[in-house]
Amino acid sequence: MSTEDVQGTPIHPSYEEVAQSNGIRFVPNKSRAFQRLVIRLEGPLSTAVSVMNEEEDPDGPWEPYYQETADGSPAWHPISQESICDPPISSIKTTISCLEQWEQAWLLLFNDDDLLVPPGDGVDTIWGPPREGCEPDDDETGLSLLYHEGEHRPPNYDKPLEVTAPKDKPYLTIHDFLSVIRPYLVDRRPDILGSLIISTECAPPLPEDTKLIVNGHIKWLGVEPEEAWMISKRATKRMRDGESAAI
Repeated sequence: MSTEDVQGTPIHPSYEEVAQSNGIRFVPNKSRAFQRLVIRLEGPLSTAVSVMNEEEDPDGPWEPYYQETADGSPAWHPISQESICDPPISSIKTTISCLEQWEQAWLLLFNDDDLLVPPGDGVDTIWGPPREGCEPDDDETGLSLLYHEGEHRPPNYDKPLEVTAPKDKPYLTIHDFLSVIRPYLVDRRPDILGSLIISTECAPPLPEDTKLIVNGHIKWLGVEPEEAWMISKRATKRMRDGESAAI
C-alpha cells in the first residue's frame, strides 16, 4: 500500500519493503511493460533499447524506444513512463547475477587440494589480505587466494546497485531504471564477459564484440549473449502459449 508525502503525492514502498511485508508468499515481479523491453549493451540508449509488441515475444514486431513526435521533436516511447514493477515501487536494490556470482564461481574452479597449498607467494599461487569487509579463505593465516593458475581473483560485486525514483515521481519508471542500470552495465562490459565465461563452466572466451542483452528478474538482473536471449524468450513464449491453449 502506498503512503503520501506532504503534497499529497502517492509514494509507493521500496521493492524490499513490499517483499518483506509479504514474506515468501509474494515477491514483486517485473511489469508486463518491462517484459516488452529489449535492452542491449551496445550503442547509446537511444538506439540500444527496443520495445516488443508483446511481452517475451522476440519474433514479433519491435518498436524503437527512442522516437520522434510529429513535429520532429525527440521523445521516448510511452512505455518509458510505466512502472518497472507490479505493484509499483519507489526504489530497488538490484544485483547483477553474473557479476555477483563471479568471485565465488572462480574459487569453485579449484579443488580442495589447490586451496590447501600453504599460503604464500609462489609461481602459480599468490595469497594476501582479504578485501575490506570480506572473510579470509584461510582461517589460520587470515589470508585469501588472490592469484592462481594464471588467473587473478575477480572483483567482488556483493554490494547491490540501488535505483530510486526521482522526488517528483511516485514510483520508479522504466526510463528511471534504464538511465541508471544500463550505463552501469556498459561500464562493466569487460567484467561481464569475464564472468559469463566462468558461469558457463569455462566456456571459450566470448569475443569482445559479443552482442549482450539484459534478461532476468528486476531484482537479480542477468546478462547473456543475444543468441541465448532469443532461445530463452522463444521458450518462454512457447510455454505461455501452451498454457493459454490449455485453458
